[in-house]
Parts: sequence; C-alpha cells; structure tokens
Amino acid sequence: MKGMAYLIMNLKKMIKTVIFGLSMFSLFAMKVFAESGAGDAAGEGGATPGIFDNWLMWILLPAMLVLMYFFMIRPQRKRDKETAKMRSSLEIGDEVVTIGGIIGRVVTIKDDDVITIETGSDKTKVRIRKWAIQERLTVKGD
Repeated sequence: MKGMAYLIMNLKKMIKTVIFGLSMFSLFAMKVFAESGAGDAAGEGGATPGIFDNWLMWILLPAMLVLMYFFMIRPQRKRDKETAKMRSSLEIGDEVVTIGGIIGRVVTIKDDDVITIETGSDKTKVRIRKWAIQERLTVKGD
C-alpha cells in the first residue's frame, strides 16, 4: 500500500508540473500573440488595438486559474481537513509520528492543544502541540 501511495503522490507532482509548464507556455504565447497583433494593427491602420482585441488572453487566463484551483488548491484543502480530523480524533494510547519524526504513544491530552507522548523503551515523556502531529500509526477500526 505504501508503494501505491508513493506512485500516486509522484503522479500528482508530475501533473502539477505539467500544468505549471502549460501555464507558463500560455503566458509566453499570450505575450507573443499580443506583440504580433499590436504590430500589425498599428502598421496597417495606424490605430492601436483595444484591450478586448486580445481575446486569447481573456480565455486562457481564467482557464489557468480554474486549473490551478482544481489541481493545487482544492486537493490541499482536502488534505488539511483530513489532517485536522485526524488530530481532533486522537485518543490516549494512539501511536503517532510528529512533524520532527519522533514516534511515540499518546499519554495525556490537555487543553485540547497540548499532548504528552511517551517515546522509546525508557518511557521519556515529551509535551507537544496538536498541530505537530503528522500521522497516526494506530489503525482505528470503524
């Protein structure tokens, strides 16, 4: 399962890279299109083009924003919600990993924000904040 998750994460990174590359290309194409169109319009009739003459820019820019929302912002919000749900459902006895990589077992939960975990065989206790919990290793049966 870990291998599949790794593949999915790499696939998501590749998709984001491709979208970023396409957005940069479209910005470049809009600039080239605007420069070539402005030179033709000024050379033929002597009038400068209006702001709405560059219709490609008005189509590609909102399209890029929509793609960025669906491929970057929306998935990040979903992950944030899942992480917040996991942190709020922590119970005493759960095995957790902190953002610093410390693995321990939850001993106490105080003030809905401070958690004490035991680490190692010598039962060293460490107080941490809830936002420092990265992952719960204890699998809960729903």
